[in-house]
Amino acid sequence: MRLTRRALHARTHDGLKLHVLAVHPQHLPDDAPSLLLLHGFAQNHHTFDAPGRSLTEHLARQGMAVYAGDLRGHGDSPAARRHHPHAFADYVNHDVPAMLHAIRTERPRGPMRMLGHSMGGLVAASLPHHAAQLLSAVCVVCPPMAFFQRLARMNGPIAWGLRRYAGLASAARVPLMTRSVGLMLHAMRGVLDHPRFPMLMPVWAPRSMEGKLLAWALRHTFSNEGNHVLADLFQLGATHGSRCGAVHVMERVEALRAPLLVVAADHDGLAPPRDVRPLHDRAGSTLKRFMVFGRREHRHRFGHLDVLIGRHAPDVVWPVLGRFLATGGAALEK
Repeated sequence: MRLTRRALHARTHDGLKLHVLAVHPQHLPDDAPSLLLLHGFAQNHHTFDAPGRSLTEHLARQGMAVYAGDLRGHGDSPAARRHHPHAFADYVNHDVPAMLHAIRTERPRGPMRMLGHSMGGLVAASLPHHAAQLLSAVCVVCPPMAFFQRLARMNGPIAWGLRRYAGLASAARVPLMTRSVGLMLHAMRGVLDHPRFPMLMPVWAPRSMEGKLLAWALRHTFSNEGNHVLADLFQLGATHGSRCGAVHVMERVEALRAPLLVVAADHDGLAPPRDVRPLHDRAGSTLKRFMVFGRREHRHRFGHLDVLIGRHAPDVVWPVLGRFLATGGAALEK
């Protein structure tokens, strides 16, 4: 199947032109589903579009128009103006609604669906009503719903100090250079990818990705993040998942009505299954399912990043995501 790749731009209410990668079959019916992919904290659209292992292209071959967006300040999207450091609420209330509007303008017919990875899953589940009602199905992969709450339980003063620093750094417009974290991991990948290395919070399962792909992912999928967003996520932990900055996350999760698939990975140090489960349990969707990909169920370990682009993801994970998104959740009823 021949695919078309191009750039779509979404204009936000505060004047930013966000980049969205559009991938779809050359001959696609007007009423075929449209799918928005949303990356996580300090990531970008390359998370879904690795060379030789593109989830974006795989889902497009399932008969969908697929759009992988870059939130403000990530990937090919510009950052907000310097006098307005962006927050989690900007992603939820401005960026994603703008992307959905641009997609709906281009493709007014057919159902709209969404897949969010990590923080992108929290954004997808926290959309305002006017945006959420456009979605006919939502797939959330490894959302760190209770990650910051777990940090607070481990050491309250340290978590409080980090949250305080993030707030002060945001006010002072100090950038959060998270892209350098990816470059640091890239430099240490030979050690970190060893099965016997005790990584405190593993981002990927050792040996789950080929060496060249791991090197590419660590160099290209990381972007700088906003300190204000980090402060908001610490507030999410301090409020037991209730609020993330100006967004009442739990209220919106409980108001969610679209079919929901929540996915976790057994070797995910950032969002282990126990931290992902609360989003599924609190969601208001009547049709929902929680799944864990891992050695017990699928004979392979999966981590935060390789659950999407690992060597076993195309055979184990992608078919599940594809069936759910292609059918709009109908696959959950079987």
